[in-house]
Amino acid sequence: PPPGGGGDAQELSFRALSLLPLPPRMRQLALQSSDTSLRLSAALHAARTLQRSYEGTLVLRGEPPPPPLGGRSVASAVAQKVLPSVVTIVPTLLRNATSKGTGCIVSPDGLVVTNKHVAGLTTGIKCYLGSNPNTPPIKARLVGTDPDSDLAVLQLEGVQGDLPVVELGDTNSVQLGEWAVALGNPAEFDQVVTLGVVSGFSRNSNNFSRDPLTKRPLLDCTPTALLTDASLAPGMSGGPLCDAWGRVIGINTLIRGDMNGMGMSISADVVKRALSDIA
Repeated sequence: PPPGGGGDAQELSFRALSLLPLPPRMRQLALQSSDTSLRLSAALHAARTLQRSYEGTLVLRGEPPPPPLGGRSVASAVAQKVLPSVVTIVPTLLRNATSKGTGCIVSPDGLVVTNKHVAGLTTGIKCYLGSNPNTPPIKARLVGTDPDSDLAVLQLEGVQGDLPVVELGDTNSVQLGEWAVALGNPAEFDQVVTLGVVSGFSRNSNNFSRDPLTKRPLLDCTPTALLTDASLAPGMSGGPLCDAWGRVIGINTLIRGDMNGMGMSISADVVKRALSDIA
């Protein structure tokens, strides 16, 4: 039994320390001590050990490690890299109604990927760069849509051709349970970042999981959509879902009310194919 025999929290702490990867002497001292700071130091030591182990696994996969836990968080590092390429989209709908969505810049000359339900049925589109609400809006025109994948491509007008762009990742290399960072501009907020994991894959054999040239179904190993527990909110549709290195692995498209509000994102591989077809 834990020292002092105390309640549920003490029992949980005792069990956690028993399971953590600690040197035997440190584990013994932490288990025998009632000093909270000593137990915290042991837990931090274990966390660093696990982080080094995780980084070693990534090296075996040929991946550089993400930002260390002792520095910026994964979400903070991804936000710093990706947010300059994220735009707020304000479409004007029928009867002059407006809504709000998100998009990400995929080419220096101003091509933007977003959802069709954000910008596909509009009478005008304005985009805002950066987090300053006083930034003058940039007009955009609709290049085309892919209704089967709920994707749309916009072209920003009057830009100089040196805009920051996102890096589109390879969905086939994404692993279940790895970090997922969602970015977007919901409601009255600008540049919202949420952190979760890749919770699942969808490989439905529908229209947007077919090769655009041959129209034959793609291999079952190619995900068409990702499920994530990173929080999404109205207005984040069309924003990027990124891995721990800031590569876009999906475009956020809907919130699954039948799955406790988990989010669905169209995979980066589908985005690449849609871009080649539309743009």
